[in-house]
Parts: sequence; structure tokens; C-alpha cells
Amino acid sequence: MAERVEQFHNLVQSSGEKIHFLLESNRALFRAELSSEEWKAYVEYIDEMVIDGFFSCIECSLKFFLDNTDQRAVVAPLLEVQLVLQGPDMVFFPSQELGAPDSLFEMVESLINDVFKMSSLVPRLAKHSLSPHYQADMESMTDLADMRHLLMERVKAAMAVCCGFHNSLEHYSYLYVDDRKEFMHRFLEYGHIPTSPDVEVFSDSEVHESTPILDSFREQIDGYEKLYEEVQGLEAVHVFHGWMRVDGSRMKSALLNVIKKWSLMFKQHLIDHVTNSLSDLEKFIRATEAGLSQRVEEGDYSSLVEVMGHLLAVKERQTSTDTMFEPLHQTIALLKIYEQELPEVVYKHLAELPEKWINLKKQAILVKQQVASPQAIEVSSLRRKCALFDVEQHAFRDHFRRDGPFR
Repeated sequence: MAERVEQFHNLVQSSGEKIHFLLESNRALFRAELSSEEWKAYVEYIDEMVIDGFFSCIECSLKFFLDNTDQRAVVAPLLEVQLVLQGPDMVFFPSQELGAPDSLFEMVESLINDVFKMSSLVPRLAKHSLSPHYQADMESMTDLADMRHLLMERVKAAMAVCCGFHNSLEHYSYLYVDDRKEFMHRFLEYGHIPTSPDVEVFSDSEVHESTPILDSFREQIDGYEKLYEEVQGLEAVHVFHGWMRVDGSRMKSALLNVIKKWSLMFKQHLIDHVTNSLSDLEKFIRATEAGLSQRVEEGDYSSLVEVMGHLLAVKERQTSTDTMFEPLHQTIALLKIYEQELPEVVYKHLAELPEKWINLKKQAILVKQQVASPQAIEVSSLRRKCALFDVEQHAFRDHFRRDGPFR
């Protein structure tokens, strides 16, 4: 656009130079005096022709814009703006806000100014005129001013409609404004989407954690899947007033991508939960089996303590581990609905670990029986040591009372 405007300006400027050359040639041929009334009248006549020419040219340009912004007659969009997702907001390029330096209004106004500016590229033929060129004459013509005003009012109206369209999409703003990590943290903390009453109630409570159930995750994922379909059904391109085209394809793609990230966040948490739960259990079983396999000789206090630690760990973990496999199966089934594949090692662990866990509990029972005797011996030994310590303590107290420095 800028190149074409410059080319047109160059053409007007060269035409003006040619007019001045021809006028001077005629003066020489007519042997006219610059101060003669006849020559002045002739120059005035040519000057009026140039004014008429500029008027026709500017009128033609303005009429082109008006014809292509007339809702009743326009057949194709004249201008296009891009609606994109940038930073924490959806923005137009060019901007649709009045007063913005890069707005559509400023752009169209600049184009119209360039149209009028061409009349300043030809020096005035009538030397007695106060203006050095013809732009002031064009600016003062009522017909051109009315056409210019009508065009700019149409631009304002179209910009207002675009802003209204932008506002209609504001209810999606939480998708790209809210922090996903913070949202997930609160979701896991409260067991559901926290509301203001939740925050107020739990602010004074130390215990408020509630692990979300699988149905809560399903509800969240289904909500984003439904929202994805809703946004996917939105028209990417809108035409307002017949001549203003709003291309929102980039915004739509970015919004769909953001929705996928929200949905994937919950799916990934479930995947990580299944994977980590089975991996942790596999490591625990392997380490505990090795720890319980060592022999405990009579008097080997460190080995006994280590084995007792493993037995305690099995006891503490028994309730949660006995009930973990069925929920994991349900979680995997839910992930399959959303076409989320898990690593092969997960299915391998899920097939092997229940039996390994049962064997580990049996091993723990046998080991508990085996260490019962060394444990009883150590208990007796500790009791003897405690009794001996009490005897020594009483003896020291009697000695202190009898021979102490404050006697």
C-alpha cells in the first residue's frame, strides 16, 4: 500500500512539473507579460482546471471508499483486521480502540490524508494565491469534507462492532489469564474447585486437605473437552457491516491449544499418579524383600532393628496398598476413554505387583515369627539395663545427698 501511494505521488508530482513546463512554454510562445491581465486570466483558467482535476481525483478516491463501506451495496470486505491471543488478552491488529496510535481509525485517516496530500505536490500556478499549493482548497471544499466525515463515521461504527465482538469472547479469558499450576494446587488441596466460601472457611483451619476423587477429575476433563468442542464450533472469520472482515483463526487456534493444555494437565496428573504409585510400590517391595531376607543372629542388635523397621513399614503401608489397585484400574480405564496411553511398564507392574505384595505380606508374617525370639531377648536385655540404670541412679542420688557440696 505504501509503495503504491508513493508511486501515485511521484506521478502527480511529475504531472505538476509538466503542467508548469507547458504553461511556461505557452507564455513564451504567446510572448505574454507576467503582469498582463490577459495572462493572469489565462493562468486563473488553468488554475481552476487543476483544482477541478484534483477535486475529481480526490472525490473518486473517497467515492471508492464510500462505495465499499456501504452496507447496502458492498459485495466483498474492504478491510481486514486480525484478532490474536497475545499475552494476557485478545488484541486486534490493527487496534480497534479509538485514540490508540496504531488503531484502524488512524490507519484509514492516514490513507485519506495521503489522498488529500497529493494536491500539495503541485506548486500553485496562480502566483497571487496565498497558498503555495492546492491542498488548502481541497480541505475547504464542503462536498469532500462531508464524504470524508461520512467515511470516518463508518469506520468508527465498524470499530465499535468489533469491540463488541471482542467483549463477547471475554468469558473465555480465564483460560489464558488464570495460572494452571496454582489452579491445580488448589484443586488438589480442597478436593474440588475452591470457591470463596471454601477459602474463608479453610483460612482459619489447619487441616483442610481433601484428595479429589476420580469423579472430580472426570468432571474437570469432561468440562474442558466440552469447551473444546464449543470453541471449535466458533466461526473463525466474521464480516461486520459487509466490509469489515475480522480474521480470528489465529486466536481460535491459540484458544483451542490453551484448552488442550488445561485438559492435559488433569490427564497428566492421573497418568503420573498411576505411574508413580506403581513405581514407588515396586521399589518398596524390592527394598523390603531384600531387607527381610537377611538373617538375624542372637545379639545382632543392628540387624534386628533394621528388620523391625521393614516390618513396621509393611504394617503402616498395608491398608493403603491393599486398596490401591482397584482405583488404579479405574483411573487407567478413564484415561483410555480419553485416548491416553500409558507406558508398557505400568501394565506390567499392575499385573505383577498385587501378587508380589501378597507374597511380601506373607514374608513379613514369617519374618515376624522368626525374630520373635531375638526380639524377646532384646526386650529382656533392655529391661535389665533400665533396672540397672535405676539402681545406679538411686545410688548416685544417695551419695549426692550425703556428700554433696550444698550439704
